[in-house]
Amino acid sequence: MRRCTGAIVLVWLAVSGCGGGSRSRPAPPEDTARTNRVREALGIRQIRKGWTFSGRAFGAEDWASGGLPCKRVQRGSDDEILWEEDYYYTGMTYTDPDGGTCWEFVTVHYDYGTKRFYLHYSGPNPRIAGRVESLDLTDRGYAGETDEGTLQVADELLGRLGMGRP
Repeated sequence: MRRCTGAIVLVWLAVSGCGGGSRSRPAPPEDTARTNRVREALGIRQIRKGWTFSGRAFGAEDWASGGLPCKRVQRGSDDEILWEEDYYYTGMTYTDPDGGTCWEFVTVHYDYGTKRFYLHYSGPNPRIAGRVESLDLTDRGYAGETDEGTLQVADELLGRLGMGRP
């Protein structure tokens, strides 16, 4: 009987739109034009017209391009933006220590509260990892002494990977 009850619950969730079963596309935020002006002034990659709004959960808005995530915007309870991350995927994959397949990417994170940029790298390339890790490790990621220094390293790494920012 448990199996049947579980199946009924799953069917109900799918029909009701819970649990990802809804076929309607979520509505993107209405303030994208305004927040893009702020992004432009700060040197953050803007949300582009061709991107797909993937949805929102727990205050996080996700955007994708070409099927890959490209931006996450985290909002607070009063709808202000707390932080956002831009994801730059190389198209390469690697095997993690547990045998799983992972995508290689660089993340540029901006925290509106501290007004600071931070970098992250996920991948097997020791030259890129070493360059990111040459910055100071903080509780939010790797950062230079100034935002300009952090973004200089970001631009250098993205250039090595054939990409650009913003």
